[in-house]
Amino acid sequence: LNRFSTKGRCIASKDDDKFLIMKESGNCYRCLSIHQVHDNVLQYKETYCSNMDTLALCSHITGDALLYSMFRLDAIPLPCPFSGYHTFFYNRGQGDCNTLASTMEPCTQDSRLLLRYQACPDVSGSESTVEELQCLATWKEGSSRYLVGKIEHGHATSNEDRYRCFVY
Repeated sequence: LNRFSTKGRCIASKDDDKFLIMKESGNCYRCLSIHQVHDNVLQYKETYCSNMDTLALCSHITGDALLYSMFRLDAIPLPCPFSGYHTFFYNRGQGDCNTLASTMEPCTQDSRLLLRYQACPDVSGSESTVEELQCLATWKEGSSRYLVGKIEHGHATSNEDRYRCFVY
């Protein structure tokens, strides 16, 4: 396959991580820089649409360009990096929820965790909820460690709702 989703067709590559993509409709070329951080996770940055049709376009990817993540849909679960009971605080985009500690506890399978979120009275939209997390990928980058998991709950209606990336 030489297609990248809806972005177009790959027409050139360099160094196993840079790909020149051409969108068939219109004069639109992009460079994608793709890195595999785990067997189940690819991350990439890309340039804006350009009429430049060479790999030199890749030099236009800036350090502050958006980083996109793609997760393998049929990933085989792996043991979660935590054992035992833990407390945590969270932020879902509306502010830090750190007045009441939420809890994480193990399940009978080592690839699953139970997350019990506490509602925060001072954070709009926060609510007490319980989610089951299936661990799919872990990796270290610099001094940070990452976990990608798939959430099992009735509110998840799309893959964007089901997959989460955690920093620990």
